[in-house]
Amino acid sequence: MLSLEEVRKRKTLRNFGGGRQSEQVRLLEGEIVAKHYSRTNPKHVRGFHLEVANLQRLSSCSFVPHIVAVDIPNQIIYMTYCGEKPTRYTDELKVLVRDRLQYLKKHFHMTRKFLYKKYLPRVDNVALSPSGEVNLIDFGTPWRYEPHAPVETKAVLNVSEHTRTKLLEKAKRKEQHLLSEIKRNKK
Repeated sequence: MLSLEEVRKRKTLRNFGGGRQSEQVRLLEGEIVAKHYSRTNPKHVRGFHLEVANLQRLSSCSFVPHIVAVDIPNQIIYMTYCGEKPTRYTDELKVLVRDRLQYLKKHFHMTRKFLYKKYLPRVDNVALSPSGEVNLIDFGTPWRYEPHAPVETKAVLNVSEHTRTKLLEKAKRKEQHLLSEIKRNKK
């Protein structure tokens, strides 16, 4: 982990604006994200502490941001950058995200409250890495750690393992296509 002083010295490359539970999110040099929370808004204070705790629990998970440094007095989390947000959900992306959610539930006892009936996080909480991986971001208030909750053993989409494997393969191909589309649009 970098020191807080080292991270604070990094220049801002991009400002993503604020979120529902944060005041500001910035991309810094070295592919580090600085997520700022209000110190006076009780919802932001709670969101800050929940996100730090959840990211610490998920430190061994490969498809979530990893904490680089935490500035507790100023309520800033510095974490690894996970990639660009997709413009929309495709059927293949939905399969991959549901697979990631099931993995978090099974291996980390992490569950998420959903605001709409598709049982997916908002597309703003998904990131596509340059290497083609689907990452989940934003682990604040909607996430719950439930160490004693029973773990489901059913397949994510309630389909046979063979069908699920085929869907995941198709989703991976589509994910690669989406990434090349994002790179093309950046130029």
